[in-house]
Amino acid sequence: MNNNRKALAYTAYFLLILGVVIGSKFVLDELRELMEVTAQYLYTYQLVLTMIYILLGVLLGLDHFVTEIRKQGKWKLNKVKATFLSLPFLALVAYIPFQGLTAFLAQEFFIQIPSIVLGHSFVTSFYKEVPARQ
Repeated sequence: MNNNRKALAYTAYFLLILGVVIGSKFVLDELRELMEVTAQYLYTYQLVLTMIYILLGVLLGLDHFVTEIRKQGKWKLNKVKATFLSLPFLALVAYIPFQGLTAFLAQEFFIQIPSIVLGHSFVTSFYKEVPARQ
């Protein structure tokens, strides 16, 4: 891939991430407004927020995934990475918003970082095993 195509691909990649961030802000603003009107905490807000951050993590790992798609070989899962990185973060992300942990842990920061790490570690756990040359 020549440099012009790489620059174009990374520009599109940047615009995709930026579009998700901007679009997410509008969705989250609408949900916040709904929470204010109803005076109730919406678990939908927490779920959407978590899914947005997981999506951002996936998008950040997309470059690795696209590189792997282009390779010849059989798809494999890095089981160690999936077991010791993705699964614990999945448990953390699933537990925090819905089990009412302390206010300290329920802050958005403790949803954002684990969700991004979960999305990134999940998508980068997949790779293609390139057959050995004979």
